[in-house]
This record gives sequence, structure tokens and C-alpha cells, in this order.
Amino acid sequence: MQVTFTRTGERRYSVAVDRGDGSILHMPAGPGYDPCLPHDLVHFVVERHFAIAGGVYGQLAAGGTAGTFFTIPHRRRDPSRRLSHRLGALGREDMARSERLTAVYMAAWHARHGGRWEFADAVGADQAAGVTEALLVELDGVANRWHALQVGSALTLTWPAHLTLRPGNSASGRRRSRERGVPTRRR
Repeated sequence: MQVTFTRTGERRYSVAVDRGDGSILHMPAGPGYDPCLPHDLVHFVVERHFAIAGGVYGQLAAGGTAGTFFTIPHRRRDPSRRLSHRLGALGREDMARSERLTAVYMAAWHARHGGRWEFADAVGADQAAGVTEALLVELDGVANRWHALQVGSALTLTWPAHLTLRPGNSASGRRRSRERGVPTRRR
């Protein structure tokens, strides 16, 4: 899956997702502006680094919308709506973990560069102690690439296929998910 982050204005960005199956998902206005690191870009890097398969991008790769994306062309009755709800339920803990880690790493990254970020005060010492240097270096690289973009330019990243959530109805689908540590729901 290819994820494209586009700088749409001086203080705006959008995200487009190409699953490679002909479907394109779009989020026209990303939440939370940061001049160096858009919130959803940090989510991508954090989820990929920590192998969070049920986070935003794992759910998108699995065929869902993560609750914030829609298909192009937009259809009022999206056939993937049921799958999106199911993926959301299965990935609830992963989404919460992704949000926590994204906040921690945004604060740590800004503190590293002498800045202050609005969530910096909310990050406790126990969370800050778990910050890995490797991920901060990765965020440095992505931030440099993002900062170099002009309005209208984009940065495209690839989501690893092995982190795609595969919620199946079969026992083998549940077993494969469990082996990767992905939560599954039994009926």
C-alpha cells in the first residue's frame, strides 16, 4: 500500500492511500497542524516502527477506512463499511496504543529539537524513558523530507504488507492473526 502525504497549504496537508487494488482512500484535511511533522505522518512512522497492525494504516491496508478516510469516488453507501467497523473493533487497543505512542514521540521529537509541543507536559517520565533513539532518527529523516516540500508537493511512503491486518472468519485466519499478536474476536 502506498500512502501519499501532500502539503496542500502553508498550514494544511492531505493524505491519499492507494491499496494497489484499484481503490483510493482520501483524507482531504489532516488533523492537527505541525510545521515539521504532520500528525498522520508520525502515526505512519510509529505504527510501522512498532509493528502496530491494527492501527490507522494497518486498518486501511486491510480494506477499512480507519474512521477518517473515504473512497474516491465517494459513495454514499460504501460496501466496505461493515469491514471498517469490524476492523475498528478488532484494532481498538492498537489504535489507542498508536495514539499514545504518537503523542509521546511528537513530544520527544520536539523536545530533542529545543521546541515545545502542546502534549509535552502530558508525557510522564515513565513514557519518556521508553523512547527509542532509532525512531527519533527516523522521524528526523521524515521531517527533513516533509520540510523540503513546497505547497502542492507530496511525500509517498510504503506500508509493509506483513503489517496488514487480516481478519478472517476461518480458524486459520484467526490463528495467523494471533501469531502476529493481532487481536481477533471469536464469535
